[in-house]
Amino acid sequence: MRIAVAVDAYSAAALPEALPARVRATQRALAKTFVREEAASLAAAGVEVELLVPLPERVGLLGLLAPQRDAEIVTRANEDGFTERFAFWPYHPLLRRAPLALLAARREARALGSLLDAAGPLDLLHAHFALPTGCAAARVAAARGLPYLVTVHESQLEATVRWPHLRRGIGRALAHAARVVAVSDFQRRRILDAFPALEPKTVVVPNGVDVSRFTPRANIRTEGDARISFVGNLVEVKNVPLLLEAARRLAAEGFAFKLAIAGDGPLRSALENAARDLGERARFTGPLGRKEAATLLGERTDVLVLPSRVETFGIVAIEALASGVPVVATRCGGPEETITNDVGRLVPPGDAGALARAIREVWEKRVGFPPARLADYARERYARERVAARLARLYEEVLREHG
Repeated sequence: MRIAVAVDAYSAAALPEALPARVRATQRALAKTFVREEAASLAAAGVEVELLVPLPERVGLLGLLAPQRDAEIVTRANEDGFTERFAFWPYHPLLRRAPLALLAARREARALGSLLDAAGPLDLLHAHFALPTGCAAARVAAARGLPYLVTVHESQLEATVRWPHLRRGIGRALAHAARVVAVSDFQRRRILDAFPALEPKTVVVPNGVDVSRFTPRANIRTEGDARISFVGNLVEVKNVPLLLEAARRLAAEGFAFKLAIAGDGPLRSALENAARDLGERARFTGPLGRKEAATLLGERTDVLVLPSRVETFGIVAIEALASGVPVVATRCGGPEETITNDVGRLVPPGDAGALARAIREVWEKRVGFPPARLADYARERYARERVAARLARLYEEVLREHG
């Protein structure tokens, strides 16, 4: 079984040195490392994997209007047992806007097609994110008679499909997929709300986590300031301002804490300005690599906070649990399926007071969250090996149906 896994964004830290400087310099800071980890776990399970990454290369408006050239491809075999192939397609921020998003999919399709041709004969294509990669995958798979799956991660799915042309485009791509994969029951319901006819082919497979990267601490701290962390992209849906407001309320109550906000994104500057009144209690670390993030969770965090408006899954919550760290999250979808009172607390979305109370309660009752128990909970349910086995069975099922 030879599978191609496709995603159009990558952590800058994971890009190969052979990439042209013009491409490395324009990548978004949105890390999709979980797709890379998924490919590694599939390879470890005996699946032959090609990871295809059609990267958007930012150009000016004139470059956007120019004819699209043949894709330049960079190939890397890595230590995790799979091959990564990178190609580039001309991108401008205008293509992120709803009216032009399907044009982005068509441009990405050309690069993805070049990557498929370079990879050689394949049995199946698995695309992550419906737009643009899922729509691009539908175009290139149809041209090659290749079955494909799409995992729909999008947290802003409802807003996207309000645009009739995007609903039609995404709907066609998902309708022709062999399977549509949701990372949670919450996300499955959202997909079916938008596309009810997909019910027979929509399945739930959670994101897997490389729990071996995270070591639960041996002891629970009994003194000192509470160390609160947020890890994620600094974008609107993550609702970091809610966490800052909860921090202000804790400070006003005399609660001693240090807040670390790890990540990058378009809101970083505004959030740093908004946090100035917290003084030394709050610090922004910038984007962290895999090792640095594991160190932050495992050695410098007592409570992880996920204050999002919407989370289709919430990988960082599982990473925190694997590190023996309890989680306070909003009831925003995915966390409702992963966070119980045994491993943390859930609060209403948008309620800063409830968030502050939950953070304080988890810290004050921290002996009730033994690190080993939290880590076992994460491993038993979300270890990437378990999830990879589920995906491999799904691939085999699709291939049997495809003949």
